Amino acid sequence: MKVKEVLDVKGLACPMPIVKTKKAMEALQSG
Repeated sequence: MKVKEVLDVKGLACPMPIVKTKKAMEALQSG
């Protein structure tokens, strides 16, 4: 598996890491 994107959510208060992860996953193409 190759890494296409790294999402750094260190230091963010909940629920921001979850929100940012969801948006990043939606932006990535499947496959």
